[in-house]
Formats: sequence, structure tokens, C-alpha cells
Amino acid sequence: MIASNWIKAAKLHYSGWSEPKKSFFTNGHQTIFVIFIVLLAIFARNNPYLQYPQTIYLFAAFLISSVFTNYSLDRMRIRYWAVDLLVFWNCLVISAMIQYSGSTHSYMWVLYLLPIFTSAILLHRWQLIFTAACGIVMMSYFYGNPFTEWDRDVIFEMAGKGTVLFMGAVLMNSLVAERDKVEVELSEERDKLEEMTRSTAQTTMQMMQNTNMAEMGKNTSGIIHDLGTPVSVILGSARMMDMEKKAPSEDLQRIIDAALLCKNILSNAMNMAKGQEFKIEPINVLDTVDSALAIAHPLLLEKNLTVVKNIKDRPPLIKGSYAHVQRVFLNLVLNAKGALKPGGKIFINMQTSPDRQWVLTSVEDNGTGFPPLLLQNGPQAFQTTKKEGEGTGLGLVTTKQLVEKQGGAITFSNRLQGGARVLVKLPVAPEKPAPAAPKAA
Repeated sequence: MIASNWIKAAKLHYSGWSEPKKSFFTNGHQTIFVIFIVLLAIFARNNPYLQYPQTIYLFAAFLISSVFTNYSLDRMRIRYWAVDLLVFWNCLVISAMIQYSGSTHSYMWVLYLLPIFTSAILLHRWQLIFTAACGIVMMSYFYGNPFTEWDRDVIFEMAGKGTVLFMGAVLMNSLVAERDKVEVELSEERDKLEEMTRSTAQTTMQMMQNTNMAEMGKNTSGIIHDLGTPVSVILGSARMMDMEKKAPSEDLQRIIDAALLCKNILSNAMNMAKGQEFKIEPINVLDTVDSALAIAHPLLLEKNLTVVKNIKDRPPLIKGSYAHVQRVFLNLVLNAKGALKPGGKIFINMQTSPDRQWVLTSVEDNGTGFPPLLLQNGPQAFQTTKKEGEGTGLGLVTTKQLVEKQGGAITFSNRLQGGARVLVKLPVAPEKPAPAAPKAA
């Protein structure tokens, strides 16, 4: 009965396919092997046990075979019986290397650890057991018939070598299992942090769109709460980097995005504390665009949207209210996001008019474009093409009012290539007159 169950399990296993599994360990131990070969070629060139050129050919064959095996397991799905053939072939090449480097006097038997490491890293426990067994059986071949030719010294030597291979398999399997556990925990932590970031961005934008001076006091606790979340993102990402003893680019970017979000929450809170009246002053319009994009970034990332910026030249300062110009571009970017499918693009183009009186900024997308009614009558309150619960139709109306209140103009059109286009025209701030030269005494 037990034998029958083993046969069924083996048939089920070998009819399956291996799953590609990348690991930094495989590249590491390949590098160690190359270094080992180079050192061996240098220090053992006068060793009488090494038979040239057979040894060199076998070294090259094993290197190629090892690289091919790791590449296949890293990137392809192959049958498990083919995997075991690759493992057996690598062990066979190692045995040939031992044969041409002194047989029982050879130190090449340690190379059996390489396929054992590969099996521990990239394969299941079945393959690890099979690989370790192959190494031990093939190594014992050089000592002759164990029933007639082995003495106590041979038994002790084989026991020592077998223990090394067995312990190598056990330790590597434990290391990989621990590494996999940490990777799963880090992946879950990243998902939590990204969800926190998206939630904070949504809350912040709602607050920016709904808050006025009278509500400022009520929303103070909300601002404090919103600041706590991105700070948690920063701390969580930093802890993950400390755990990994390195700085993955996605964790660094999350820290930067969360820090920018903190900065924008504070900036908007201060602007609301000063009052919602339009304080017209010279501002950098490019900064307002970048700030709006930093706030919207987590939501754009959620749909895998790409932002393409095309700035013709460094724009001059404009006359406007920083918080409200920022809100204009935030509304336009979010409106484009709502019209796009995953993988879409948002284009932001900025240039100064030929007469240097206006800064022209267009926010475009490659979505479905504006409906004819909006192009004819302009945006109307509570008229929206979005699904119920996704929008009220007030975003573009509010945006138009904000632009016009700052002495600008806004036009809505569709791109020839497909998609919507909104052109925002804001007045350039007058240059300060140069100080008069002091009169001569």
C-alpha cells in the first residue's frame, strides 16, 4: 500500500511543470564557482593528478551546463523529469572532473554542492533529496564495491563527505525557506503601505475640494490623521530597507512620495488657515503642477497611468493663488484619470505665449475625449459621464471658476489623435522694476 502511494505521488510529481523562480543566490554561487575555477587553474597547474586538457574541457562543460540549468529554471517552465535529467547530467560532469583530477585523491567532490545549492534554491524538496543522493552515490563509485573493497578508513571518509553534502543541503534549504518567508512578509507589508498611501491621497483630495475657512477647525483632526499615515509609510519603508540591508528603488520612491504628500498636506493646511480668499501673488506654475502630480501619484499608479511632461522652456512667474492653481491642475489630472483605462497616458505641455503675457498649460489624455454637449456648452454642474458614485460633474465647473477668478481662461477640446484636451491660460506676473541707480553726489 505504501509503495503504491509512493508510485502515485511520483507519477503526479513528474507529470508536473517547474515554476520559474528567480533568486540572487544562483548568480552568487555561479560567480563563486568561476572564481574557484580561476584560482584552481592558478594554484593547481603543477598538480600531478590533474590531466590536461581533459580537465579544462570538463571545467568548461560544467560551467556551461550550470549556467544553462540555472537560466532554464529561472525563466522557463519545464517538466520535472527533464529537471532531474539536468541535475543528473551536472552530477555526471562533476564525476568526470573527479576522474580526471585524481579520483579518490581529488578535492573536486565539493563541486557536488553546486547542484545541491541550485536544487535547494530553485526546486522542490524532492529534487533536493534526489540531487544529494546523486552526489553521494556518484562519489562512492570511486571507492569501489562497498561490500568487498571498503575498509574502516574508506567508510569514515565517505561518511565525512556524505555528511558535508547532506548538511549543505539542509542548511541551504533552511536559508532559502527563511528568505522566502521574509520576502512574503515584505511583499505583504508593501501592499499595506501602498494601500495606506492611496487611501491618504484620496482623503487629502476630498479635504482640498470640500474644505472652506469655516470648516478649518473641524478638519484639524483630519489633517493630523492624514499626516500620520504617510509618516507611517515613510517609517515602514525605511524599516523594510533596514531589514533587507539594501535600498530597493521602489521603497525609496515610496518614501519620497510619502514625504511629498506630507509637505503638500501641510502646505494646503497653512493656505486654508490663512483663509480661502485668493491671495494673488507671483508664483511658479511649474511647482503647482509638480505638487498636484505628487498628490495624485498613488492613484495614477493604481491604474498604471503614465504622465508625460513637455516643458518648452522655464516659464516665468504667474499671477495667482498657489493653493488654487494647484487645485486646478489636480482636478484636471484626476478628471483625465477617470476617463482613462489602465495603462493610459496623461500629457502635460507647458509654454509661454509669444508675447510673454501668458503661460499656456495643456492637460491631455488618450482616453475617449469630451462628449459633444460639453464641447458645445462647456462644463455644467451635475452633468457627468462617470458612473454613479464616481463623480458629480463639479470638478471641471470648479476648475473653470478658479481659473477665471485669477484672470485666466480655460478651453475644452478633443485631440485629433483621440482623447481630451484642456488648455489653461494664466497671466504672467509683471517683472519688478530694477532699483534706480543712486544719484551722483
